[in-house]
Amino acid sequence: MPYGQVVTGPPGSGKTTYCHGLSQYLTLLNRSTHLINFDPGCDPTTFMSETVNITFDIRSVVDLTNVMEKGWGPNGGLQWCFEYIAHNADEVMKRIKSQVIKAERDKISNMPEPAKSTLEHYT
Repeated sequence: MPYGQVVTGPPGSGKTTYCHGLSQYLTLLNRSTHLINFDPGCDPTTFMSETVNITFDIRSVVDLTNVMEKGWGPNGGLQWCFEYIAHNADEVMKRIKSQVIKAERDKISNMPEPAKSTLEHYT
């Protein structure tokens, strides 16, 4: 039976490193995993080995680097990204479903730290 885990924490606390380690551990147990990156400001490939496959990366929808090039700072840019994701939730869910939900695998989600306050903003 597949399960999911959402990993949150403050910047620099090791969320991406933890996701990488957990994915490697589950691979050793012959459990295939989906690694899902919901942080538009994090490029998880810079922290991970080639053996870890990132199934969905929110940066394919909105990338903080591109937003910051338009004049936003890192915090305002991240907030802008979250608002974009919230306003385009149907598109985001369609992409996630097409890449993730079709297979029965364990799911690990890497969330950025400000996601909690942003999610509360829209509930």
